[in-house]
Amino acid sequence: MVLLDATMQELATLMRQWNQPLFRARQLYHQLYINLSTDVTTMSDLPLALRHRLADETQVASLELLSVQTTRDGLTRKALFQTVSGALVETVLMIYPDRTTVCVSTQAGCAMGCVFCATGRMGLLRNLSSGEIIQQVLWAARELQIGKRYDTVTSNAGPSSAILCLWAWANRLPIMIAGGGRWNV
Repeated sequence: MVLLDATMQELATLMRQWNQPLFRARQLYHQLYINLSTDVTTMSDLPLALRHRLADETQVASLELLSVQTTRDGLTRKALFQTVSGALVETVLMIYPDRTTVCVSTQAGCAMGCVFCATGRMGLLRNLSSGEIIQQVLWAARELQIGKRYDTVTSNAGPSSAILCLWAWANRLPIMIAGGGRWNV
């Protein structure tokens, strides 16, 4: 199981199946989405045996960060991720004096076919899962945390891909809204 693909209800089901109290699911959820944890073994509010089991039987994320390009002023960062299926997706974090914006991919490739866009020329490979979308937003939030910047992250997608992938956005909106005021969707 990929933890960032799981809803709160699915985390609760997992904890129930593992004979853990329900509050463990809330603790895990808090670690993933509020503390932005990427390593279950460091989640010290969970019992050591549970952390070991999570490390052995789950993974936090399914996207692999391949590279990050940063502008000279450090205010724009473009991350290249690879999905389990090998598709490449990009996320761009842009920091402005009055706001921070993150442009996330909702699809691998694009069905629009814009000739000026490398992604558009690839064609649509597949829609990303809601977990793959939220993983990009969480990457941006961690980048802002590293820079001691705690302002709101506004999540945007290309005008067509957000509509074409609305089901995935709708599935993750509750997480983003509950993110401690971190995101303004």
